[in-house]
Amino acid sequence: MNLAQHLERAIDKLTLVGAVGVALTIGFLLCLFSFFIKIGIYVYNPDVPNKEVGFLSAPNWTIVYMVLFPLYLAFFSTIISSIKAFFNNSVAYPELRVITGPGGVAVGAETVASAWDIQLKRLSILVLVLFLGVTISSGLQWFYACFEPFWRARQGVPDFLGGEVWDWSTVPYQRRTQATPEATVIFTGIAYFYMALALFVYLAIMAYCAYFASFMSRLADDTDRLRLVIRGTELTNFLAEFFTYVYTLAFLGLCAGYFMRLQASYLSSDQTTIFRYWFSDIRCWLYGQCTSLSGLQITASSFTSLLEATYTLIMLAVCIMELARTYSRSKRYYLQKIGDPAWRRTMRIKYDAEFISDLKKESFLRAVIPHYPQLAIPIILMIGAIVFPDVGTLFVLSVLYAAVTLVRGNPNQWNRALPEAEPEDSPHFKPLDISENDREDIILLLQHQASIIPNPLLPDRFYANVVDMADIPAEYKNNIKMKLKNSQDPAAALVDATIDQGQNIPQLDVDKKNSTILGSILIELKEQLGLDFQCIVVEKLQRCSLIANQFWLNEMNQRTCGLLPRPYP
Repeated sequence: MNLAQHLERAIDKLTLVGAVGVALTIGFLLCLFSFFIKIGIYVYNPDVPNKEVGFLSAPNWTIVYMVLFPLYLAFFSTIISSIKAFFNNSVAYPELRVITGPGGVAVGAETVASAWDIQLKRLSILVLVLFLGVTISSGLQWFYACFEPFWRARQGVPDFLGGEVWDWSTVPYQRRTQATPEATVIFTGIAYFYMALALFVYLAIMAYCAYFASFMSRLADDTDRLRLVIRGTELTNFLAEFFTYVYTLAFLGLCAGYFMRLQASYLSSDQTTIFRYWFSDIRCWLYGQCTSLSGLQITASSFTSLLEATYTLIMLAVCIMELARTYSRSKRYYLQKIGDPAWRRTMRIKYDAEFISDLKKESFLRAVIPHYPQLAIPIILMIGAIVFPDVGTLFVLSVLYAAVTLVRGNPNQWNRALPEAEPEDSPHFKPLDISENDREDIILLLQHQASIIPNPLLPDRFYANVVDMADIPAEYKNNIKMKLKNSQDPAAALVDATIDQGQNIPQLDVDKKNSTILGSILIELKEQLGLDFQCIVVEKLQRCSLIANQFWLNEMNQRTCGLLPRPYP
């Protein structure tokens, strides 16, 4: 039974408006029923005169289920829609293709969705554990905090609370209010059932986000079926967007944990209203009415709030780590493959020297979460607020700072346009047009040079070091050296690899002599290792379009043949 998939599809079918509407309706009905059965307002603690403990004055029921939970479902619905759009766009269009098959081949959206369904099945085990844990925990809380006091009160036990605090669920058992104990205990059962459902959904959604981040990390690693690839800013923009949603969910969860902690601490304090207790720090600063920093009694609700906050922080940390691994792995894979002409042809992407230079400089934090210091401050403030719930200033500052930071958005410096997919017949993908005779002559020239030049290096390292010293991008060097490795004929392997690289040299400008990879390597042999070019070599460089700078060709021709190069078509 795929519980995670059922949860995802249920929220997806409800849509954002439907999910928010359902949550608001249930929350409103709970508030309305509490008012009808006389436990909503004007419910006072018998031990503290005028201490309001009604259902409608409890922020862990009203604010959490009327404000935070609907927002939570709204962001989760947005995450689902964003993931579906990413899956579709990442395989549907050549210029957006960031999820590919082996070697960069295109795959269908159903293949990606199928792989995600497998991940959801793994998540279902954790979701089932969460469901059982929340059900047992909430059931025990209801039994000991609501039903047992009700039953003991019916039996006439004087101290029927049994160590629990007075609140809207226990005051009516004294029969000194208009609310009946029977109606109250039934209402508590309904309220705790919804609390358990909402808590389960919250915990499951945070696990869902962590598993999706792990899924992206797996795609960015070596896989047989699918591979995640950096292409322009498409991937980094999605990772930044996904993280923003996860951060918002985590912050909302911490807010819910704070209100649970606030209500539990308030009930065990001597303050008469939740607002007086909430902003005890302001009353202390303004009026000198200072009290203890927190409530005296640790209840089940207070303990649950601390566990919920800890769980939230752990899942947020897991998401960040997995997203960081996703970025680093996909970045490494891109830099490894961009020098491979076959991969570039399949991906229909050309070598972009400027983009690669920027990519090498970027880190995960700079590319995906450049405003991480601003995002860390609200989390730290909220943790402080949970520890000291009556210091309301911490909570207010945390919410305001988070709201301003999220509204300002992610100042991602990589706001560049996506590179367009190159057509399949693009000149960037065409191998060099060299005849077989020219190829053989160049191979013989390289073999001869390798045999006569004194070289302190091992013979089988000669060609690799020539490639290393050539004025070509590192990604091209790595690809050529990979083909030289384990080759029986390194000279032929070098020439064939450079021919396959095509006619484009990414860093070419008017001051450069080289216009092809092979031309650059031949120049290196001449300038670094003392190769004496023959007239036929200069003619081959010109006829095969290996060198772009005609002035340099003329100079070399004069040094060798003593003649200007004849014009070639």
